[in-house]
Amino acid sequence: MRWTGAFTFASGTYAFSGNADDGIRVFVDGAPLYDHWVGVSGPYDVSRPMAGGTHQIKVEYNEIAVGAHASFSWTQTGTNQSPVATITAPADGTTFAVGEVLSFTGKATDPEDAPTDPGIADAQLSWSVLLQHCPGGGVCHQHPVVGVTGRSGSFTAADHGDDTYYDITLTATDSGGQTNATTRTVRPRTAALTLETVPPGLQLGYVSTNSTAPFTRQAVVGGQRAVAAPSPQVIGGLTYDFSGWSDGGAASHSITIGTTPRRLVATFTARPAPTATITATATPTATPTAIPTATAIPTSTPTATATAIPTSTPTATATTIPTATLIPTAPPTPTPAATTIPIVIPTAIATPTASPTSTPTPIATATAIPTATPIQIPTATPPPTATPLALTIAPAPGGSAGAAPAGPYAAGQRIVLTATPSAGSLFLGWQVSGSRASPSGPPRPLSPSRIR
Repeated sequence: MRWTGAFTFASGTYAFSGNADDGIRVFVDGAPLYDHWVGVSGPYDVSRPMAGGTHQIKVEYNEIAVGAHASFSWTQTGTNQSPVATITAPADGTTFAVGEVLSFTGKATDPEDAPTDPGIADAQLSWSVLLQHCPGGGVCHQHPVVGVTGRSGSFTAADHGDDTYYDITLTATDSGGQTNATTRTVRPRTAALTLETVPPGLQLGYVSTNSTAPFTRQAVVGGQRAVAAPSPQVIGGLTYDFSGWSDGGAASHSITIGTTPRRLVATFTARPAPTATITATATPTATPTAIPTATAIPTSTPTATATAIPTSTPTATATTIPTATLIPTAPPTPTPAATTIPIVIPTAIATPTASPTSTPTPIATATAIPTATPIQIPTATPPPTATPLALTIAPAPGGSAGAAPAGPYAAGQRIVLTATPSAGSLFLGWQVSGSRASPSGPPRPLSPSRIR
């Protein structure tokens, strides 16, 4: 005959009692509690802890001869106490480096099951190893590493970044279902890694994040860490290109973290500022024809003075000298040498008139008119041919530049130069070269918009 049922138990110790005139056996959750399958009368008493919850109870009875009876019951006699788990290795304060093997051991005692060492059975001990990853020291997430049963185990420390540590947990479970767990935290050994730039203030990458140098990170010993020097970069209006790392590595490369502090320096070189170059270009032009200007020559006025002889009244008549006027004729082409045109003014002659009287004839004295001084009239010399100038603008990467109005240009003409930086760039200045733009001295910087 068999009786079965599901019953709820509070956690604690229970006394199970059975009685039968022949054979009886009892099972709790499928495991034998006691077995007296013989024709001998009871009672039979057994004490054991029970975990809180629902349990399956099965009772079987064997009637052999006359006078059949069977009974079974249980009573809680005490509260089941939890076991006590203890981790004996690794020791508290143990640290790790990437690639090291970490071993763990432990045990547990239980007031009801195993109050003294070696404690409860290996099967009642379980281990869990979790890698805690807390990027940037913020919220952590977990990566399961090990899950084993028994008194010991081991694992190899992985390279999972700098903000990591391991939690090693031992859980003990007694026969009554009571559990107890203890955890040992193992943190990494670290070394300081300082990243710098020349000049300071540029960006450098460490692992997957860019930061303004200089900065220092605590890196796990034995780990591989990526460093990078982004290029080009703009700071203070200047553009910088990567030149090299102090360890000789490429712009982006990996390094192994040692046991001592380390310093890495990335050097950058500034690009020169954009320059504007003025180039003179000879352009053939028509030669203008010079037209000489006619110059009037002043007319000399002759003057005659007559000296009278007593008793004679002479009269001198002066002949007027005509005015000479020069009318120049413009030659079809200019003559290189100056042409001298002499102009001679004729001498005035006075004619005396004799008196009808018998007195001596007076003699008139004529005063000569000086000859006019020849005037040299130079032929007009044509002005020199103007040579047009060309302007070449060579902006550096990171912007554009232009000039207004468009060339070619004449000497002395005013020109507006304009520089327009692209997004993320800053205008630094102009550098002007060329014999016309800078006859002496080095190129000089100009403002973004410059009128020359």
